[in-house]
Amino acid sequence: MKNYNHISNHQRIELATLHRNGYSVSNISKQLKLHRSTVYRELKRNSRPRGSYDAYYANEVSEIRKERFAKNRKFNTQMMGVINEKLEFQQWSPEQINGYCNKNNIPMVSHERIYQYIHEDKENGGKLFEHLRTGKKKYKKRYGKHKNPRIIIKNKVSIDERPEIINNKERYGDWEIDTIIGKNHKGAIVTVVERKSSFILVRKLKGKNAEELAKQTIRLMVPYKELVHSITSDNGTEFANHE
Repeated sequence: MKNYNHISNHQRIELATLHRNGYSVSNISKQLKLHRSTVYRELKRNSRPRGSYDAYYANEVSEIRKERFAKNRKFNTQMMGVINEKLEFQQWSPEQINGYCNKNNIPMVSHERIYQYIHEDKENGGKLFEHLRTGKKKYKKRYGKHKNPRIIIKNKVSIDERPEIINNKERYGDWEIDTIIGKNHKGAIVTVVERKSSFILVRKLKGKNAEELAKQTIRLMVPYKELVHSITSDNGTEFANHE
C-alpha cells in the first residue's frame, strides 16, 4: 500500500463519513488507500475536542497549522509562474490557487500572500489584478461565446453590493463558485471555495448547463448547509439557476 503523507479535502469528507458509520481505522485506510498511520494521525490531530471528527473542522485546523509553519516559506519564481498561469488563463481566485496547490502537494504561499503579490504587481504597472473578479476588467469567459446569449440570470446581485463582512473574510461560510473547462472544451468541473479557510470542494459535471451545475452544487454543499452564508459567482449562464 502506498504511504501517503498528505490527506486531501475530499479524503477528509470520506473519512468523516466512514468514521461516523463505525468503520475501523484499518477499514478506513483500505477504503481511502491511505496508510493506517496517516488515518491515526489525522483522527488524533484534527478531531474536535470531544473526539468527533468533522471534515470541515479538520481542514480548518489543518490550514491554521499550515499557515503557522508556512510563515518562513519563501515566495519563488515557480510559485509566481503557477499564480500567473491560473490567474491569466483560468481566472482562478487566490483561494482557489492556494486550495488547488495544497490538494496536489504543490508548494505555494497563503492566499493572503497571493493577494499581496497581485497588489505589488499592480503598483508596478502590472495587470494581474484585472483577472480578479473584483478587478476593473470585465470578466470574460475563457471558453468563448455563450451558445445561448438570450439566457438571463434572474434576481442576480451585483458584487458591488456584497457586504464588507464577506469582502474582508471576517467569518466562515462565504463561498466562491466557478467552473473549469477541460482541454478542447471537453468536460468540466465545478469548484466551490470557502473564502476564509480556502477549503475547496470539487465535483465533475456531466454537462455545462445550469441545471446540472445547480444539482451538483447542492450535492457538494449539503454537508455544509449550516455553514453557508453566501456564494459568489461570475455572470456565466451556467449560474442561471443560482437561486
